[in-house]
Amino acid sequence: MSNKKNIMVVDDHPVVRSGISAILALDPNLAVCCEAGSSEEALAHITRASAPIDLAIIDLSLSKESGFPLFRKLKNIQPDLRILVFSLQDEMVYAEKVIKAGANGYIMKGESVQTLLVAVDTVLKGDIYVSEHIHDLLLQNLISKQKPHLQDDIANFTQAELIILELLAAGKTRSEIAAELNRSVKTVDAHCTNIKHKMNFPNNRVLIQFAIQSINGL
Repeated sequence: MSNKKNIMVVDDHPVVRSGISAILALDPNLAVCCEAGSSEEALAHITRASAPIDLAIIDLSLSKESGFPLFRKLKNIQPDLRILVFSLQDEMVYAEKVIKAGANGYIMKGESVQTLLVAVDTVLKGDIYVSEHIHDLLLQNLISKQKPHLQDDIANFTQAELIILELLAAGKTRSEIAAELNRSVKTVDAHCTNIKHKMNFPNNRVLIQFAIQSINGL
C-alpha cells in the first residue's frame, strides 16, 4: 500500500493546477489524486474519493465562489481534511481570516517552489503555515488577547503543567524535561498537548512563546 499523502488541487486556471501538480510531484511522499476548477468539482471529488484526501490546496478567488464557503463544505464531508490556501491575495489582509475560517495555512502564489513544498509539509504535519512575518503578527495578536486573562488561565493549569511551562521557557527540550522530571517523553508530550488544548494554541511554537511570556510575568 502507498503511504503517499493524497492532495486535491482546486484552482479555476488549468495551467496553475498543472503547475502545482508538477511541483508536488517533486516530493515522492505526495500524490495529486484529483484537480478541480470549481467548488462543485471539489465537492464531487471529495464525496466520491476512494481514499481520504489528506490536503486540499485551494485558490481563494474561484470564478463562481470565494474559497471561504468551500472550506466549511469540505470539512463537513471530511472533518480531518487539511486546507492550504494558495492565492494572489495579500496575506496581510487575508491570512488571519482564512485561518479563522478553517484553513490550516496561507501562501501567496509569488513564493518559491521550495516554500510551497515547505508549506504543504507543515500543514500535513498538523501545524499552521503562514509566512514568518505574518506568523509573528498573529502570535503577538494571540498573546496580547491572552493578557487580560492570563492569571485565570494559569490558575487552571496543573502543577505538572506549570513546571513544564517553566522548563520550556528556560529553553529545555522535551527530552531534557523528561529526564529532569524523571518522566517519559510521552508524558511530557501529553502535558504539552493539554496546555495547547486549554489555550487553543495551534502549534508548539506558540506554546513555547506563551511559556516564555507567562513565566516572565506578562
